[in-house]
Amino acid sequence: MKNQRLNVLGRKVNSMGLTEFHFDNLKEQQEFLEGPVNVEELMNDINLFASDDVEATIDTLNVIVSYGRDDYGDDIRQHIFGNCYFATVDENGKTVELSKDQVATLIEHSRYGYLKVNNHRIMNIDMSAFI
Repeated sequence: MKNQRLNVLGRKVNSMGLTEFHFDNLKEQQEFLEGPVNVEELMNDINLFASDDVEATIDTLNVIVSYGRDDYGDDIRQHIFGNCYFATVDENGKTVELSKDQVATLIEHSRYGYLKVNNHRIMNIDMSAFI
């Protein structure tokens, strides 16, 4: 049985917006992420795939996931370094592409901007509505 091609929305470091990427196997996913695949569940069964092996620097910062504020008023954020992509997992535990509704949700809660330090492009995902 041949593996089915995985179509995902992804983001390379310092890129504009989201782009469609295609992977035929786990090795291709790891090469894109530059390390082992790590999965973080975001919202509405949307998962963010990234690698923890990417060096955390201002130049590799790609996505900031905002979860709102804590009891002291401080922002709760997760920083994603390196390339990443978004997909979901089906009832059999297999990674599959996002539905049209999931893509719409991801786009609705995403904003793009620049870091003032080095004019580096980043993506911010606001999760506060899902907490």
